[in-house]
Amino acid sequence: MWQRFSALALLSLLLSACASLDDFQQMDTQTRTEYVCERDRLVSHQRDKLAEVKNTIAEIEQALLNGYRLVEACTETIVESSETVCVSSQVNGQLVTTCTATEEPTLEKICTDTPVAIDGELEKEKLVEWQKEQLYAERRVNDAYMACFNEVGSMTAEQAYDYYLGN
Repeated sequence: MWQRFSALALLSLLLSACASLDDFQQMDTQTRTEYVCERDRLVSHQRDKLAEVKNTIAEIEQALLNGYRLVEACTETIVESSETVCVSSQVNGQLVTTCTATEEPTLEKICTDTPVAIDGELEKEKLVEWQKEQLYAERRVNDAYMACFNEVGSMTAEQAYDYYLGN
């Protein structure tokens, strides 16, 4: 029963993503360490870099499937827009409306995607290199997490809370 309550309390704490010192003091060492390291700045940074690598791999795989890559071409065009502002007022018991037209040019950016054929062999080579980079990025995430875990795991609840706040 206590484990179920503890799990539910931890789940609500994780969903709120905001912990107090009292929360830290009630957590066991492993839970507290995981909580801190999941939010560690370096771990998050390495996870973001890994996500970018995975995104690049997905783009290359999609280009290989399609046989082309979309290239965005943008131009800026001056667009003349006119605006009419009307004001009504009472003058000698009559409603008088005065309108003023203004024309202001604005710069508008227009972009189009153009399919461009790819060199399949070159894309496959790039894919292999990015897959290697993914392995390195995964290792960097793991290394950052383990470094945090080893550091925070030996801390008291108060020290872990201070680390959490400063991170």
